[in-house]
Amino acid sequence: MLKVWHFTTPPRTLTIMKFSSRTILLLLGLMLVGLAGLVYVQYSLLRDAFTLREQNFRQGVFTSFTQLNERLMGHSAMTGLFNVGADSLPPQTGRQPRNRLMVVNAEVRDDFVRYWVPTDGKRSSGNSVGAYGATSLEDSVFRYRLEKPNKVTIRMYDLTGKLDSVLVQTFRDRGDYALPLPRQRTTGTGYYIQFTTDSMSSVVRKEEGKPERWFVSSGTPDQRYGMITKVFAGLADKPVPPFEQRFSAAFVDSVLGETFRSNGIELPYEFAVSASLASPPVMQRTSASVEAVRMSEYSVLLLPGEIFVPRRTLHVRFPGSSSHLMLLVLPEFAASALFTVIIIACFAAALITIRRQKALGIRLTDFINTMTHEFKTPLSTISLAAEAIERLQSGRPRSRVRRYAGIIRDEYERMRQRVEKILQIAALEEGNVDLRKDIVDVRRLIADAVKSVALRTEDRGGRITVHAESSPDRIVGDRLHLENILLNLLDNALKYSSTTPIIDVRSFALKDTWVVEVADNGNGIAPEHLHRVFEKYYRGPSHSDQEHQGFGLGLSYVKLVAEAHGGSVAVESIPGKGTTFRVTLPQSERGTA
Repeated sequence: MLKVWHFTTPPRTLTIMKFSSRTILLLLGLMLVGLAGLVYVQYSLLRDAFTLREQNFRQGVFTSFTQLNERLMGHSAMTGLFNVGADSLPPQTGRQPRNRLMVVNAEVRDDFVRYWVPTDGKRSSGNSVGAYGATSLEDSVFRYRLEKPNKVTIRMYDLTGKLDSVLVQTFRDRGDYALPLPRQRTTGTGYYIQFTTDSMSSVVRKEEGKPERWFVSSGTPDQRYGMITKVFAGLADKPVPPFEQRFSAAFVDSVLGETFRSNGIELPYEFAVSASLASPPVMQRTSASVEAVRMSEYSVLLLPGEIFVPRRTLHVRFPGSSSHLMLLVLPEFAASALFTVIIIACFAAALITIRRQKALGIRLTDFINTMTHEFKTPLSTISLAAEAIERLQSGRPRSRVRRYAGIIRDEYERMRQRVEKILQIAALEEGNVDLRKDIVDVRRLIADAVKSVALRTEDRGGRITVHAESSPDRIVGDRLHLENILLNLLDNALKYSSTTPIIDVRSFALKDTWVVEVADNGNGIAPEHLHRVFEKYYRGPSHSDQEHQGFGLGLSYVKLVAEAHGGSVAVESIPGKGTTFRVTLPQSERGTA
């Protein structure tokens, strides 16, 4: 009786998206144009951002230069004013040296004239100055005496004349007073203390390592305004000294740093002041060569409003300006680079996917054509055998009927195996295969597989050699699938050997694994195709002839079964000399069911 096998499987819908080469090239061109445009836009935005930061920096530098000149002009005017008028000041009560005065700043108000005045004299604690008060600066304590009630204001300034804090501003009775000064302000390079009452003003200057310097102005408002008039009258005959005689390098550095900070520039800088590029600098603060500072793009003419005075030019160099500007645009650059890399990666992934889909479509079409051919042959044979049986007249030998029935059964079995392999691969890919694991005799497994292909090998004049070590003799696995692995490898070794096939089967233990190798003397596999032999539907260039016709599923099946058992498969090949497949499986159960 003829046994019929029935297979039931859920219906599958196969959708193949085909792209012509022209369409793919068009899509590729559009994607490249879009990517190039996006990269250019990102580059333009980053360049504009850097240019904007650079312009803001330059604007801040030259704004600082303008403020520097304003401060220097004011300082120079006040210094010249009181240098001229020092000898014209009204005599002061008490003991005060009649030295020439150098005034840092001044301010005229309705009731007094304020000076920030250092002199060469040192005031002793016993001096009595003026009718209304006396001041002294000793050990970071400001002491003063009031001869009558007065409104007292005491302010602290830094050496550039900038107000730091108001220490006292109140009405006080007659008496002696001591005001402790803030310690954090008295430990620097120097400072001014301004003492003002309703009728007088006194300024004490303290510099590090130098005695205190002081000056007191008193008298009526008319006397003080008269003094100012005399001072201005003497300015016309007073020659203006050169820049370097009026300003120290420390003062210029202090004012320059303050103006830079007020404009948001916190970078270290170097500067030099010179009459010309050829002359040596009259003032400098630089660790590099003076020529490097002079070559900087940041320079300004100092005190441009003065005439009949030797010209001086300030050159400033910022050693880390380029790095600073790059750091300012670093967040935008990092974000842009990140997004660009993501887009390029997605673009590359899309190209790879399109290429793989096209290759898969070609292989799938080839698979369908091959499968159709494989099914047409047994169907034709079955049809011919059935017709022959129908034409048999009664009384004919039953041996012929049995032969035709055998042909039908063989062709049916051939079709069943093809369909079974396709279904098994689908189940393995989806992880739905149920491996029936048991103790498998390794020697018996290899012997049964070799026996199945021994006859075909002998028909071609070839031979199969088996080298099986005694250990291990048993492993855990699904015997049917493990035997199919060996059958696929032996079948490929036999099928793709163009000469007399010589196949070598070796099995041995490696640590806690079992390794089986199948080596042949076939044509080998080219290196560019070696990494793709385990892909489903893939067949190498030498597999296109009818003699080597196949589905391209055998090695994919081998890989899936090995991985389902917790193992792996590898291949080594030398074109023209042969190929070796190596399957490694655990001796104990580690696979997935």
